[in-house]
Amino acid sequence: MMGSGKTQAMYQMIRSNPDKSYMIVTPYLKTIQDAKDAGLAIREPEYKGGTKLDSLKYLLSHGYNIGCTHSLFLDVDSDVWDLICDSGYTLFIDEALDVVKPINDIIDDVGYQVKKGSAGWLIRQKLIKVDEYCRVTWCGESTNDDYEYRQLEALIRSGNVLCVNGQLFLWVFPPQIFSAFEDTYILSYLFEGSVFDAYLKIHNLDYTVGSVTGEYGSPTGYYFTGYMDDTEKRRALKQLISIYDGVANRVGDKPCALSSTWYEKAEPEDIACVTRGFNTFLKNPKVSGHKKPLMWTAYKRERKTLQVKGAKYVRDLSRDELQAIKTDPDCKDAELNKLRCFVSCNAKATNDYDDRRVLAYLINRFYQPMIKNMFRDKYGISLNEQRFALSEMIQWIWRSSIRRSALPVEERKIDIYIPSSRMRKLLEKWLDGDII
Repeated sequence: MMGSGKTQAMYQMIRSNPDKSYMIVTPYLKTIQDAKDAGLAIREPEYKGGTKLDSLKYLLSHGYNIGCTHSLFLDVDSDVWDLICDSGYTLFIDEALDVVKPINDIIDDVGYQVKKGSAGWLIRQKLIKVDEYCRVTWCGESTNDDYEYRQLEALIRSGNVLCVNGQLFLWVFPPQIFSAFEDTYILSYLFEGSVFDAYLKIHNLDYTVGSVTGEYGSPTGYYFTGYMDDTEKRRALKQLISIYDGVANRVGDKPCALSSTWYEKAEPEDIACVTRGFNTFLKNPKVSGHKKPLMWTAYKRERKTLQVKGAKYVRDLSRDELQAIKTDPDCKDAELNKLRCFVSCNAKATNDYDDRRVLAYLINRFYQPMIKNMFRDKYGISLNEQRFALSEMIQWIWRSSIRRSALPVEERKIDIYIPSSRMRKLLEKWLDGDII
C-alpha cells in the first residue's frame, strides 16, 4: 500500500548489503535526490560529452549504485544488458513501468512518427507481416535511405513491436533486460491485473507478491516480507477520507461519463456541467469554510476548460512568481509547479503536494480498448480494468496530505469530489475492504 514504507525498506536493504550493486528506477529525478539525502551512495547518469545512456553504461561498468528515471531505463540497449549481466545488479523499480506503449511515444521526431493507416498500408505492401500473437516482422529490404518509416523499421527489426488489429503499433520493452538482473523488486500497489503483470506473464517472467512491515524509528526499520492482507488498514483509512455526496455528482451517473472518450465527444453544455459541479463542491461550506490547499485533475486537454475561481494556484502569488510563470507557462520548474492546483492524473512517487487537503478527481479511467482486447484475444490474459482505474486514482489521492502518516489524524484528513459514479464506488469498495 502507498505510504507503507516501501522506499524505507529499499533503503534498508541497500544499507544492509554494501557489497552488492543496486539500480533504482523511478519516475522522477527528485526521488533519486531523496535517496542521496538519506545517505545512500547513489550516482545518476549525467551529460558529460555524450548521452545519458553513455553515462549509464560507464556507471554500470564500474559497479556503482545507480539511480535513473523510467524514461532513461526504457531506452536501454543490448550493451546495457551485457553490462548488467557482468556486474550482478539488483533492480528496484519504483512504480510500474510503461512496458507497452504506443509506438509514437517512442519515436520522438515528429517527421518519423507513424500516421493513421500506416500499419494497414505496410501490411498490404508486404513490407511487414503480423503473426497470430501480433508480433511484427519487417519483410522489406534493408536500406540506409532516410525515409518516413526508418525509425519504425529499426524498432521492428529489434523484435520489440506489436501490431493490433492491423491498426495500432505498440512498442514492447525487451524482456531479456529483466533476466540480466540478479533480483528485481517492483515497488507498486494493486499490481496484479495490470499491463505490466500481463507483460511478465506472456514472457514467462514469474514473480512473488510481497509486503512491507516494520515501524519508523525501530531498530530494524522497514523491511520486505511475505504478502500480508491489508483489509483492516484500508478500513481504518475511511476516517481520513470524506467523499462528497450531493447533486454535483449527477454529471457522472453514467458508467462511461468523464472518460477520455466522453470528454472528446462532449458538447459545451456537458463541459459546463462538469465545471458547475466542480464549483458547487468548492463552495460547499465544509470545504470553503477552511483554507485548505486544493489539488484537482482532469485530462490535460481539459485543464483550461474546467478551471473555476480559486482552482489555479494554491495561494496568492507574488509579482516575481507571476513573472516566473509567465516566462515558464508550463511550470517545468519544480518549485513553480508546486504552486499550481492542477496535478497530473498520472502523478506518482512524489511528495510535492502533501499539503493538499481538498481534492477533485474529474475523470473516469479505462484501458485503451485495443490493448485490453489484444491481451485477452491473443494471449488469453484478462486485464483488470476496475483495479487499474482504482490504482490510478488512489496513487493520485496519495500525493495529498493523507500520505503523511506522522501527522495527527485531523491534519491528514481530506475532502474529495469524485463525480464519476464508477470511480466513486470503486474507492468506497476499496475502503470497505472489498477485493477489486
